[in-house]
Amino acid sequence: MVWNGWRNPDDGNFGLPEFRFDAEQYEAEPRRAGADLGWERPARRMAGLLEAGVRAHPGRFAAWGCELSAVPARPWEPERIVVFLLHPGVAAVGDGRPWLRFRMTVPVTGDDPAEQAERLCALVTAQDPRRGAEVSGGSKEFADLLGHPWTPTG
Repeated sequence: MVWNGWRNPDDGNFGLPEFRFDAEQYEAEPRRAGADLGWERPARRMAGLLEAGVRAHPGRFAAWGCELSAVPARPWEPERIVVFLLHPGVAAVGDGRPWLRFRMTVPVTGDDPAEQAERLCALVTAQDPRRGAEVSGGSKEFADLLGHPWTPTG
């Protein structure tokens, strides 16, 4: 692999030498960097693992007519992650059918993020996740049609 022909349109005197790399090492580096998640905050790591675990088994929420929407780990809330579910699912939103978004806030502890994500995945999929979640989207009309109390929290 060769990097050459350096240029800077703002500086006509700009120049760097040619750089050569072994092709196998060059191809391996982005894979290595992509697999190195040691820089992630525990909450972000946990959120990513939880989301991957749930998405790997999309039927986990199907019994309750729910679909995972997102699992953000907000930088300003390092002590928790949020799990968003859509009921009955993303398709309902696009089709204009009644839908609700549920939010579960989950604490992040000092335990290993992978262990926390595994425990949480088992916990949130073991029973109807809407029971312990807060309504955070949709409308009162949709809640009535879907048989849920309308108690939005934002």
